[in-house]
Amino acid sequence: MVDTKHARPLVIDLTHTVPTFRASAENPTLPDMDQPWSDVPPFATYGGHAVLGFFEMAINLGHIESGRLVMSEHHGTHMNAPNHFVNNEVSQEATGVPMAARKQMHEVPADWLVGPVVVIDISDRVQAELDKNGGVPSPDPAVTNFGNDTANVVTAADIDAVADQLVDGCWIVLNLGWSRFFYGAPDMAGSAYVNGFNHPGLAPAAVERLLQIAQQKGIRIGGTVIDNISTETGQTAKGEDEKRTNSLTAHVRLLQHDILMVENAANLDELCEAAKSRDCTLVVGAIKVARGTGAQARVLALCQ
Repeated sequence: MVDTKHARPLVIDLTHTVPTFRASAENPTLPDMDQPWSDVPPFATYGGHAVLGFFEMAINLGHIESGRLVMSEHHGTHMNAPNHFVNNEVSQEATGVPMAARKQMHEVPADWLVGPVVVIDISDRVQAELDKNGGVPSPDPAVTNFGNDTANVVTAADIDAVADQLVDGCWIVLNLGWSRFFYGAPDMAGSAYVNGFNHPGLAPAAVERLLQIAQQKGIRIGGTVIDNISTETGQTAKGEDEKRTNSLTAHVRLLQHDILMVENAANLDELCEAAKSRDCTLVVGAIKVARGTGAQARVLALCQ
Protein backbone atom coordinates (compact mmCIF):
# COMPACT_ATOMS: atom_id res chain seq x y z
CA MET A 1 0.00 0.00 0.00
CA VAL A 2 1.28 3.47 -0.91
CA ASP A 3 1.46 5.87 2.03
CA THR A 4 0.04 8.96 0.31
CA LYS A 5 -0.30 10.83 3.60
CA HIS A 6 3.48 11.00 4.08
CA ALA A 7 4.53 10.99 0.41
CA ARG A 8 6.76 13.85 -0.62
CA PRO A 9 4.91 16.47 -2.65
CA LEU A 10 5.80 17.41 -6.19
CA VAL A 11 7.81 20.63 -5.86
CA ILE A 12 7.60 23.06 -8.78
CA ASP A 13 10.00 26.01 -8.86
CA LEU A 14 8.22 29.09 -10.22
CA THR A 15 11.34 31.26 -10.06
CA HIS A 16 13.53 32.63 -12.85
CA THR A 17 17.31 32.63 -12.36
CA VAL A 18 18.62 36.18 -11.97
CA PRO A 19 21.71 36.91 -14.09
CA THR A 20 24.43 38.88 -12.30
CA PHE A 21 27.19 41.15 -13.61
CA ARG A 22 30.50 42.50 -12.41
CA ALA A 23 30.43 46.11 -11.27
CA SER A 24 31.16 48.95 -13.63
CA ALA A 25 34.61 50.49 -13.22
CA GLU A 26 32.99 53.92 -12.95
CA ASN A 27 30.30 53.04 -10.42
CA PRO A 28 30.32 49.93 -8.19
CA THR A 29 26.51 49.98 -7.92
CA LEU A 30 26.03 49.71 -11.69
CA PRO A 31 26.60 46.61 -13.82
CA ASP A 32 29.14 46.14 -16.56
CA MET A 33 26.86 44.39 -19.03
CA ASP A 34 29.89 43.07 -20.91
CA GLN A 35 31.02 41.13 -17.84
CA PRO A 36 28.34 38.65 -16.78
CA TRP A 37 29.15 36.07 -14.11
CA SER A 38 27.38 33.29 -16.01
CA ASP A 39 25.71 32.45 -19.29
CA VAL A 40 22.24 33.27 -17.91
CA PRO A 41 20.92 35.88 -20.38
CA PRO A 42 19.61 39.28 -19.27
CA PHE A 43 15.98 40.34 -19.23
CA ALA A 44 14.01 43.58 -19.36
CA THR A 45 13.63 45.21 -15.95
CA TYR A 46 12.49 48.47 -14.40
CA GLY A 47 15.23 48.70 -11.77
CA GLY A 48 18.53 47.96 -13.49
CA HIS A 49 20.51 44.74 -13.61
CA ALA A 50 22.00 42.90 -10.66
CA VAL A 51 25.59 43.66 -9.62
CA LEU A 52 27.55 40.99 -7.75
CA GLY A 53 31.00 41.51 -6.25
CA PHE A 54 33.00 39.04 -4.15
CA PHE A 55 35.39 39.24 -1.24
CA GLU A 56 37.40 36.55 0.53
CA MET A 57 38.28 35.71 4.13
CA ALA A 58 41.26 33.38 4.24
CA ILE A 59 42.16 30.77 6.85
CA ASN A 60 44.83 28.05 6.77
CA LEU A 61 42.38 25.52 5.27
CA GLY A 62 41.14 27.70 2.43
CA HIS A 63 38.93 30.74 2.33
CA ILE A 64 35.36 31.90 2.71
CA GLU A 65 33.93 33.50 -0.42
CA SER A 66 31.03 35.89 -0.02
CA GLY A 67 29.32 38.35 -2.32
CA ARG A 68 27.67 41.76 -2.15
CA LEU A 69 24.54 41.90 -4.28
CA VAL A 70 22.97 45.13 -5.56
CA MET A 71 19.59 45.01 -7.29
CA SER A 72 16.08 46.42 -7.21
CA GLU A 73 13.42 44.96 -4.91
CA HIS A 74 11.26 44.33 -7.96
CA HIS A 75 13.86 42.57 -10.13
CA GLY A 76 13.21 39.13 -11.57
CA THR A 77 10.69 36.91 -9.82
CA HIS A 78 9.51 39.04 -6.92
CA MET A 79 6.59 39.90 -4.67
CA ASN A 80 4.88 43.27 -4.30
CA ALA A 81 3.98 44.31 -0.74
CA PRO A 82 0.77 46.28 0.01
CA ASN A 83 2.74 49.55 0.29
CA HIS A 84 4.15 49.20 -3.23
CA PHE A 85 1.48 51.53 -4.61
CA VAL A 86 0.77 54.78 -2.77
CA ASN A 87 -2.87 55.71 -3.35
CA ASN A 88 -4.01 59.32 -3.34
CA GLU A 89 -7.47 60.66 -2.50
CA VAL A 90 -8.66 59.84 -6.01
CA SER A 91 -7.76 56.15 -5.95
CA GLN A 92 -8.08 55.26 -2.26
CA GLU A 93 -11.24 53.16 -1.87
CA ALA A 94 -13.51 53.32 1.15
CA THR A 95 -13.07 49.58 1.70
CA GLY A 96 -9.31 49.66 1.10
CA VAL A 97 -6.60 49.75 3.76
CA PRO A 98 -5.47 53.37 4.35
CA MET A 99 -1.84 54.11 3.45
CA ALA A 100 -0.90 54.70 7.10
CA ALA A 101 -1.96 51.14 7.91
CA ARG A 102 -0.59 49.51 4.76
CA LYS A 103 1.90 46.73 5.47
CA GLN A 104 5.54 47.15 4.50
CA MET A 105 7.52 44.15 3.33
CA HIS A 106 8.77 43.12 6.77
CA GLU A 107 5.25 43.43 8.20
CA VAL A 108 3.61 40.96 5.81
CA PRO A 109 2.52 37.99 7.98
CA ALA A 110 4.18 34.68 7.19
CA ASP A 111 0.83 32.94 6.77
CA TRP A 112 -0.04 35.36 3.95
CA LEU A 113 2.86 33.87 1.97
CA VAL A 114 1.34 30.38 1.88
CA GLY A 115 -2.02 29.40 0.42
CA PRO A 116 -3.98 27.09 -1.86
CA VAL A 117 -3.54 27.54 -5.60
CA VAL A 118 -6.41 28.48 -7.91
CA VAL A 119 -5.47 28.29 -11.59
CA ILE A 120 -6.61 30.52 -14.44
CA ASP A 121 -4.95 29.31 -17.64
CA ILE A 122 -5.40 31.45 -20.76
CA SER A 123 -2.22 30.24 -22.48
CA ASP A 124 -4.17 28.59 -25.32
CA ARG A 125 -5.94 31.87 -26.12
CA VAL A 126 -2.67 33.77 -25.98
CA GLN A 127 -1.01 31.21 -28.23
CA ALA A 128 -3.83 31.46 -30.77
CA GLU A 129 -3.21 35.20 -31.00
CA LEU A 130 0.56 34.72 -31.31
CA ASP A 131 0.01 32.18 -34.09
CA LYS A 132 -1.23 35.07 -36.24
CA ASN A 133 2.40 36.25 -36.28
CA GLY A 134 4.28 32.98 -36.46
CA GLY A 135 4.11 32.36 -32.72
CA VAL A 136 5.86 35.56 -31.63
CA PRO A 137 4.42 38.80 -30.22
CA SER A 138 4.30 42.03 -32.19
CA PRO A 139 4.09 45.45 -30.50
CA ASP A 140 1.59 46.40 -33.21
CA PRO A 141 -1.95 45.59 -31.98
CA ALA A 142 -3.01 45.21 -35.59
CA VAL A 143 -0.78 42.11 -35.71
CA THR A 144 -1.15 40.63 -32.21
CA ASN A 145 -3.70 42.32 -29.99
CA PHE A 146 -3.68 41.99 -26.21
CA GLY A 147 -5.97 44.92 -25.52
CA ASN A 148 -8.41 45.05 -22.62
CA ASP A 149 -11.40 44.56 -24.91
CA THR A 150 -10.12 41.27 -26.35
CA ALA A 151 -10.36 37.68 -25.14
CA ASN A 152 -6.56 37.48 -25.18
CA VAL A 153 -6.27 38.75 -21.60
CA VAL A 154 -7.61 37.60 -18.22
CA THR A 155 -11.25 38.67 -18.27
CA ALA A 156 -14.04 39.05 -15.75
CA ALA A 157 -15.50 35.81 -17.14
CA ASP A 158 -12.25 34.02 -16.24
CA ILE A 159 -12.64 35.21 -12.66
CA ASP A 160 -16.27 34.09 -12.58
CA ALA A 161 -15.22 30.64 -13.81
CA VAL A 162 -13.16 30.05 -10.64
CA ALA A 163 -15.40 31.94 -8.19
CA ASP A 164 -16.41 28.75 -6.36
CA GLN A 165 -12.73 27.91 -5.73
CA LEU A 166 -11.85 31.25 -4.17
CA VAL A 167 -11.27 30.91 -0.43
CA ASP A 168 -9.57 33.02 2.20
CA GLY A 169 -5.83 33.25 1.57
CA CYS A 170 -5.86 31.56 -1.83
CA TRP A 171 -3.35 32.48 -4.52
CA ILE A 172 -4.64 32.92 -8.07
CA VAL A 173 -2.12 31.71 -10.64
CA LEU A 174 -2.57 33.49 -13.98
CA ASN A 175 -0.86 31.44 -16.67
CA LEU A 176 -0.38 33.44 -19.85
CA GLY A 177 2.23 31.17 -21.42
CA TRP A 178 4.39 34.31 -21.62
CA SER A 179 7.47 33.36 -19.60
CA ARG A 180 9.21 31.93 -22.69
CA PHE A 181 9.86 35.55 -23.71
CA PHE A 182 11.40 36.52 -20.36
CA TYR A 183 15.09 36.26 -21.27
CA GLY A 184 16.74 38.04 -24.17
CA ALA A 185 16.78 41.81 -24.51
CA PRO A 186 18.35 43.64 -21.53
CA ASP A 187 16.16 46.72 -22.00
CA MET A 188 12.45 47.45 -22.16
CA ALA A 189 12.49 48.83 -25.70
CA GLY A 190 13.83 45.71 -27.37
CA SER A 191 12.03 43.13 -25.26
CA ALA A 192 9.46 40.72 -26.70
CA TYR A 193 8.42 40.13 -23.08
CA VAL A 194 7.35 43.77 -22.67
CA ASN A 195 6.38 43.95 -26.36
CA GLY A 196 5.85 47.71 -26.41
CA PHE A 197 3.30 47.28 -23.59
CA ASN A 198 1.16 45.10 -25.82
CA HIS A 199 1.05 42.03 -23.60
CA PRO A 200 -1.61 39.98 -21.79
CA GLY A 201 -2.44 40.34 -18.13
CA LEU A 202 -5.31 41.07 -15.75
CA ALA A 203 -7.84 43.37 -17.43
CA PRO A 204 -9.51 46.15 -15.38
CA ALA A 205 -12.87 44.36 -15.56
CA ALA A 206 -11.25 41.24 -14.09
CA VAL A 207 -9.77 43.30 -11.24
CA GLU A 208 -13.22 44.70 -10.48
CA ARG A 209 -14.86 41.27 -10.56
CA LEU A 210 -12.21 39.77 -8.28
CA LEU A 211 -12.75 42.48 -5.68
CA GLN A 212 -16.54 42.07 -5.92
CA ILE A 213 -16.34 38.33 -5.28
CA ALA A 214 -13.90 38.74 -2.39
CA GLN A 215 -16.21 41.29 -0.76
CA GLN A 216 -19.30 39.13 -1.31
CA LYS A 217 -17.57 36.13 0.27
CA GLY A 218 -15.93 38.14 3.03
CA ILE A 219 -12.47 36.79 2.20
CA ARG A 220 -9.01 38.17 1.52
CA ILE A 221 -7.46 36.83 -1.66
CA GLY A 222 -3.87 35.93 -0.78
CA GLY A 223 -2.42 37.17 -4.02
CA THR A 224 -1.90 36.73 -7.73
CA VAL A 225 0.97 35.07 -9.58
CA ILE A 226 1.65 35.96 -13.20
CA ASP A 227 4.29 35.16 -15.81
CA ASN A 228 4.73 38.73 -16.97
CA ILE A 229 6.50 41.93 -16.00
CA SER A 230 3.30 43.44 -14.62
CA THR A 231 0.09 41.99 -13.22
CA GLU A 232 -2.14 44.12 -15.42
CA THR A 233 -2.29 44.10 -19.21
CA GLY A 234 0.27 46.10 -21.14
CA GLN A 235 -2.45 48.51 -22.23
CA THR A 236 -3.34 49.17 -18.60
CA ALA A 237 0.30 49.38 -17.48
CA LYS A 238 0.95 52.01 -20.14
CA GLY A 239 -2.13 54.10 -19.40
CA GLU A 240 -4.02 56.54 -21.55
CA ASP A 241 -1.24 59.02 -22.37
CA GLU A 242 2.42 59.89 -21.82
CA LYS A 243 1.67 60.71 -18.17
CA ARG A 244 0.34 57.15 -17.72
CA THR A 245 -3.08 58.49 -16.77
CA ASN A 246 -5.40 55.84 -15.29
CA SER A 247 -2.71 53.17 -15.53
CA LEU A 248 -1.64 50.23 -13.34
CA THR A 249 -5.19 49.28 -12.35
CA ALA A 250 -4.18 46.03 -10.62
CA HIS A 251 -1.55 47.83 -8.53
CA VAL A 252 -3.90 50.72 -7.75
CA ARG A 253 -6.78 48.51 -6.61
CA LEU A 254 -5.54 45.11 -5.43
CA LEU A 255 -2.68 46.14 -3.15
CA GLN A 256 -4.90 48.39 -1.04
CA HIS A 257 -7.00 45.30 -0.31
CA ASP A 258 -3.91 43.39 0.88
CA ILE A 259 -3.86 41.24 -2.24
CA LEU A 260 -0.17 40.52 -2.82
CA MET A 261 1.40 40.13 -6.26
CA VAL A 262 4.09 37.83 -7.61
CA GLU A 263 5.39 38.95 -11.00
CA ASN A 264 7.84 37.43 -13.49
CA ALA A 265 6.94 33.87 -12.48
CA ALA A 266 8.27 30.82 -14.31
CA ASN A 267 7.03 27.29 -15.08
CA LEU A 268 3.33 28.08 -14.70
CA ASP A 269 2.51 25.57 -17.46
CA GLU A 270 3.93 22.82 -15.26
CA LEU A 271 1.90 24.01 -12.29
CA CYS A 272 -1.31 24.14 -14.34
CA GLU A 273 -0.77 20.56 -15.47
CA ALA A 274 -0.08 19.37 -11.92
CA ALA A 275 -3.13 21.19 -10.55
CA LYS A 276 -5.42 19.12 -12.80
CA SER A 277 -4.92 16.07 -10.58
CA ARG A 278 -3.33 17.40 -7.38
CA ASP A 279 -4.00 19.94 -4.67
CA CYS A 280 -1.28 22.57 -4.87
CA THR A 281 -0.09 25.05 -2.26
CA LEU A 282 1.91 28.17 -3.08
CA VAL A 283 4.88 29.17 -0.94
CA VAL A 284 6.37 32.64 -1.52
CA GLY A 285 9.84 32.76 0.01
CA ALA A 286 10.15 36.54 -0.09
CA ILE A 287 12.97 38.35 1.71
CA LYS A 288 11.85 40.12 4.90
CA VAL A 289 13.17 43.61 4.08
CA ALA A 290 12.57 46.42 6.58
CA ARG A 291 10.56 49.24 4.96
CA GLY A 292 10.58 47.32 1.70
CA THR A 293 7.90 47.71 -0.97
CA GLY A 294 8.62 44.23 -2.28
CA ALA A 295 11.37 41.66 -2.47
CA GLN A 296 12.91 38.94 -4.56
CA ALA A 297 11.29 35.60 -3.86
CA ARG A 298 11.96 31.92 -4.41
CA VAL A 299 8.41 30.89 -5.27
CA LEU A 300 7.45 27.23 -4.98
CA ALA A 301 4.31 25.19 -5.57
CA LEU A 302 3.89 22.05 -3.46
CA CYS A 303 1.46 19.63 -5.12
CA GLN A 304 0.20 16.58 -3.21
